[in-house]
Amino acid sequence: MKKYFTVFAVLVSLWVGAPLAMAQNDAQEEEDLLSEDLEYTYGSVVSVSPQTIVINEYNYESDQEIQVSYAISGETKFTKINSVEELVKDDNVDVYYKVVGEQKVAQLITKDDTSYGTETEDIDRAEMEDSEDVNMLVPVSNQETNQTNIDSSRG
Repeated sequence: MKKYFTVFAVLVSLWVGAPLAMAQNDAQEEEDLLSEDLEYTYGSVVSVSPQTIVINEYNYESDQEIQVSYAISGETKFTKINSVEELVKDDNVDVYYKVVGEQKVAQLITKDDTSYGTETEDIDRAEMEDSEDVNMLVPVSNQETNQTNIDSSRG
């Protein structure tokens, strides 16, 4: 009986310990990857294929949006997705890359689930704030409230 308990305990520890060890290895790999001299950018996906990803990113030097292509290799790691095929147009991504010759090679691509407001959404929000329905919800000023309280206290 003691022998079965020992075998059972060993099997349970392997079953529980293996995924934990793999998760620690993945986190260590990502940390090692980020400790390399990599460059960073972010933007929205314009197009994607198994070999490349093109993103629309902001260029601070030229003060405008540009499209930049990044090569995807067998060494490229992914976070929050399993492969580049899971990305679609307009997904937001963070890219850590290295420059090899004149080519930018993605080392880590992370899908960013943050929703950023577009210019159209900002305009719609401003129009809604200007509408009469929203203005009706604005509380009455303190002066009008005080006048009502004075009038009602007079009898």
